[in-house]
Amino acid sequence: MSDDYSSLIGSSYSSGSIHFTGLGSGTDFDSMITQLMEVESQSLSNMADDYKAWETKISAIQELNSLTLALNTTISDMNTPAKFMVKTSTSSDETSLVATPGINAESGSHAIEINQLAQNHIIMSKAGFSSASASLNASESDATFAYTYNGKSITLTVTPGMTLTSLANMINNDPENPGVKAAIINDGSENGYHFQLRGMDQGQDYQVAITSAPDSMGLDFDTTQEAQNAKIKVDGWPVDADSYIERNSNSIDDVITGLTLSLKQTTAPGETITVSTGTDTAAIKDKIVTFVDQVNQVLTKIRSLTEIDTSDNSASLLTGSYTLDSMASNIKNVLTSRGIGFDPDEDSISSLIGKHIAGSNALAVGLTTDTSEGSETFGLFLLDEASLDKALQEDPEAVMEIFSADLTPTVNTSAISYHSSISGTTQSGIYDISYTVNASGEITSATIDGTLYDYANGASGKSGNTLTSLSGPSKGLAITINDLTQGTHQGTIRLKEGKTSQLSTLLGQLTNSSSGSLSILKDSYQETIENLEDRMADEQDRLQNYEQELREKFARLESTLGYYSNIQEMLTTQIKQLSSSD
Repeated sequence: MSDDYSSLIGSSYSSGSIHFTGLGSGTDFDSMITQLMEVESQSLSNMADDYKAWETKISAIQELNSLTLALNTTISDMNTPAKFMVKTSTSSDETSLVATPGINAESGSHAIEINQLAQNHIIMSKAGFSSASASLNASESDATFAYTYNGKSITLTVTPGMTLTSLANMINNDPENPGVKAAIINDGSENGYHFQLRGMDQGQDYQVAITSAPDSMGLDFDTTQEAQNAKIKVDGWPVDADSYIERNSNSIDDVITGLTLSLKQTTAPGETITVSTGTDTAAIKDKIVTFVDQVNQVLTKIRSLTEIDTSDNSASLLTGSYTLDSMASNIKNVLTSRGIGFDPDEDSISSLIGKHIAGSNALAVGLTTDTSEGSETFGLFLLDEASLDKALQEDPEAVMEIFSADLTPTVNTSAISYHSSISGTTQSGIYDISYTVNASGEITSATIDGTLYDYANGASGKSGNTLTSLSGPSKGLAITINDLTQGTHQGTIRLKEGKTSQLSTLLGQLTNSSSGSLSILKDSYQETIENLEDRMADEQDRLQNYEQELREKFARLESTLGYYSNIQEMLTTQIKQLSSSD
């Protein structure tokens, strides 16, 4: 290009970041490029919309996962009989006696008379010392201090010059100490420092006895508190006036089944304290109501994510998700099927609940599924609280089993009895058992859950009259044989599993951080987002290159148009000049 025409090119042209303000043609190429880029960016815009949609899906799955975890946390507080059942006990005089019920505490009242509290043994040196640092051994040779407690003898060496404090520390820090505490008591008088030994266990059998202490030590002891047992009567038993139930502790848990008695002080002669125990059905009901509410929260969330709007046939965020549809179906199946290990012919309320939930019997605990299409609660669980109240009043233990049985055993014959099972190994279910006894009263074989154990030929799993299943779902189940008459005997053991335990297992599988269905679904969505990010980055690079190409093309066009525009102006000027010269 010649120097004569170079001045015609607009001064703002440059490749790279190209803009057209002030170029010679006056054409708005920036606006044209913007419109072209808008058309070309439609694919990126669609990707951005997809990105937001997948992010929304991940947020929805995370929210559902949180609701599911919250439900499982609620279940963890009620998935065993001990957690589910709420027992209450009251005492007519809690300053003297406090009663604490366990799960197997029976409803009813008992009259308790407290004649004597259990005490530990305390002895104190008769003679006092001038200070805690007074010497116990003024001789130049070692002396011996020995005592016995709880059947164990302890011998200690008292070196010359050893003080009261040193001996107390030696006793208290002795790794062989059988349960004796040494202390120094100052009564405030001259020579008022006394050496004390206390047995740390209550009961008349726990006495501290000094077996060796030279007179020169001045450790001659008096008993200041006798070791004694607690003495009580329950409902007037024992009948004899001078006879009592005795225990070596003021906490007694083996007299009344399921009830721990904490003795505080004695009762006046002839007076008793009334202890009343019952089932707190209101607290149990609250647990069930909370449980059902949280189950419905999970189901409602799934429904909102998967339902189809019948008014316009539009889909929801996750309509068609197999994972969510299966999750809702499995939750409902757990709660609407008969409990594992339950027998409808033998479990009273339990059978009604099982049948009712399956839709074939009258209301028992009031738990039903709303089958009315169009209802706001369609597909959710409904709880008839009046029916639940009735079931809890009639048989709270049966209600407990339905919700929270934890390998709870039931045997249909006196020939065998349940011995034990292994948590985490033995599975709930119904197990048929048969065994054979020979003429000598020996168990020669048994079949447990279909597996034959030939004990006559050395099969394992037999210890005395206790037989243990070694394989299959019943592995770890141990039974005791009661009927040893010759012949073949049969029976059935049912190990029940409550609905909360079943549901907890399902929810745990769903929410497992590595293998759970919800985690896998979220990870799948996250992988889709990451792929989208890569595609969007590539598309952005392409669009930047495309825009650069457009700007370079239009820059060249603008430059050319400007060049010819300037030529036109020059020619026009020259023509005018020629015309004027004429």
